[in-house]
Amino acid sequence: DSGEGGETSGLVGGHPAPVKASLELEVAGRDVSRPQFTRWVLLAYAAMALIYATGPTVLLLCVCQLLWKGEVNAGVVIVTMATILATMIAPPCMAYNGAKSSDRLMQLARKHVCMVLMCQVVGFMICGAIVKFFYGYDPGQPLVRDDFDESLPVAVVGSGASGLTAAWMLAMGGRKVQLFEALDDIAGHSKSYVEARGDGKGGNLTIDLGYIFNNPLYGQYKALTDYAGFERRDSALNTSGAIGGKYWDNTGSRRFSEEMEAEMERFMSFVREEPIFLRNLVPFGVWAWRHGFSRDFMKLCIDSTMSVLFVTKMGLKKQPTQAVLNHFRGSGFTHLKFDPSSEWGRNKVQITVGGSQNVWRRVQREILETGRGQVHLKKKLVSAGKEDGLWALTFEDGSKVGGFADLILALP
Repeated sequence: DSGEGGETSGLVGGHPAPVKASLELEVAGRDVSRPQFTRWVLLAYAAMALIYATGPTVLLLCVCQLLWKGEVNAGVVIVTMATILATMIAPPCMAYNGAKSSDRLMQLARKHVCMVLMCQVVGFMICGAIVKFFYGYDPGQPLVRDDFDESLPVAVVGSGASGLTAAWMLAMGGRKVQLFEALDDIAGHSKSYVEARGDGKGGNLTIDLGYIFNNPLYGQYKALTDYAGFERRDSALNTSGAIGGKYWDNTGSRRFSEEMEAEMERFMSFVREEPIFLRNLVPFGVWAWRHGFSRDFMKLCIDSTMSVLFVTKMGLKKQPTQAVLNHFRGSGFTHLKFDPSSEWGRNKVQITVGGSQNVWRRVQREILETGRGQVHLKKKLVSAGKEDGLWALTFEDGSKVGGFADLILALP
């Protein structure tokens, strides 16, 4: 058939061909749906922009936790990062939504990439702002208070080195102070065992139990012993022990095999290396496994030596390697083999002649002699709270003491 002008109209019996009409409607439907679908895609990207922006921050947290915090929420962080990275690298798949054109796909891909890059830039800016905030944060108030009421006493809970020092400084500075201790004696870990000598020379044998200190780091304790007139003496940090029927001694004569001796020397070769920024920050257990240190060496030498230093929930093997190696360096805390002639094996700790507990007894005596201090033993704190603006303490024996202007908790 022909219509006006003699052109073929595509009519069958005066009506449009049904097949062609359905195709035209389908194409029209596609053309209408594309802008709507694109808007949904862009809205979805906008909703995910916050996740993209926090990507670098989460990555930074992941790195910090793996390097410095062990497995603290590592699983959650890793899963989050994997989700973000998978979303970032996955191209927008539009094949099932009518956008099969390569030009259309490239256009959407470019938008996807641009949005990811822009959000990453925002994320790094957020990271920089967070770092700048914490490094430049000013609490807005002096660290030393000058608005206290001198007529009101201060409560100090715990009579270890920290608590006794705080109480002593307050009492010597003119403040009233009351010191509360849960045990039946003062000094916390600074216990000294005293036994009368039976060799006819008179005097007592005093042995410190549980209190040693590193030579270059304990400046306040050194100043306190100098003030009190107590002599300090260099000593080897003995961390010897027997594990699984094998004995290892880091201060006495050689009691280990040639293989163990070789491993000790190999370990110390890493210790002697100059520390480099951001090096050896992997967990110590991974580092030791990577360098092939034996299980006997780790248990006998490393674990027994470092057990006096690390009492953590994470354990030694999750500590950063550089921190562990630092304990064996010249200014560190310990040594694998005592050797006074070597920088790496010389004395690194000191003991207090006469017992460290006697130093704190001297401190206690001076607190009491000021007339402004009191020491209460067998007072285990149960709760503390403010009543009428002043601190009140409740103890396990049911007693309660209040009226304190400030409270210092010197507890482990």
